[in-house]
Amino acid sequence: MAQSIFGKIIQFWFGLETFAYAYYQYRPAAHNMTSEWKFLYNKAHNDYLNYLATTGTVGIVTYLLMIASFLFFSVRYIFKKRNKLSEKDFLIVALITGYGTILLTNFFGFSVVMINILFYLFPAFVLS
Repeated sequence: MAQSIFGKIIQFWFGLETFAYAYYQYRPAAHNMTSEWKFLYNKAHNDYLNYLATTGTVGIVTYLLMIASFLFFSVRYIFKKRNKLSEKDFLIVALITGYGTILLTNFFGFSVVMINILFYLFPAFVLS
């Protein structure tokens, strides 16, 4: 469903946390004949598809670019210092690993408020 919404909007559209609005405009008519016809679907089944469906190309590219740049610069920093790692560097490795688990969790489900807070706090901790 998120892909079909994305196919209609391509670049910009609804905005964050508006999947429920987008879903009802593009849901299949056959869905009205099921017992779940009146359920409110407020999120896609994974966070990346949710971003894709609600923010379009610009939103998902920005989101993925933010993730990729943080991972690239953090891993590059660790590999440069791999022979003399300090306690702070081990903490950075732990935060990068925790960030990876957040990314994996967002792939198989959707995030809740605390996961979203950690999604932005882990890079802030590493960069500070």
